[in-house]
Amino acid sequence: MEDAMELFKMPRDLGQFEEKPVVVNIGRFGPYVLHDKKFVSIPKDNDPYAIELEKAIELIENKRVSDANKLIKAFEGNDDIQVLNGRFGPYIKAGKKNVKIPKGKDPKELTLEECITLADATPEKKGRFGRSAPAKTEATPAKKAPAKKTAAKKVAKKAAAPKKAAKKKK
Repeated sequence: MEDAMELFKMPRDLGQFEEKPVVVNIGRFGPYVLHDKKFVSIPKDNDPYAIELEKAIELIENKRVSDANKLIKAFEGNDDIQVLNGRFGPYIKAGKKNVKIPKGKDPKELTLEECITLADATPEKKGRFGRSAPAKTEATPAKKAPAKKTAAKKVAKKAAAPKKAAKKKK
């Protein structure tokens, strides 16, 4: 009975891989495998309670391959600009800005100057609700919250006695 209960406890230690523990757990975004401080999602067709060490190692190695193929091109003079392969295709990462690559361009053939030109031509991303976020400057002091007003005590009104209907004269 205790062995069956051990199967359903999370986090579950599967064993060692490259002298580091392999742990299966269920988190906020679904089940995952944790190895060497890296998280690997477990696909929906695999049960986290029944996954074995061999399958977990396969998932870890597939994640390493996909991470290695993410970088298409990096520029030696400028570390802020990279050409990456993302979920929706290749894109340029210029600082904090992500820039689409035009359809006619080959991502491997882009030069640093072309990447900078495309990044400058891309408008700043709007913030939430269609407004752009205000730029924070050090010269502007932080606003203080207005003092809360104390609410006046409400005096409970006595419920008025229901009025009697006046008798009609005939």
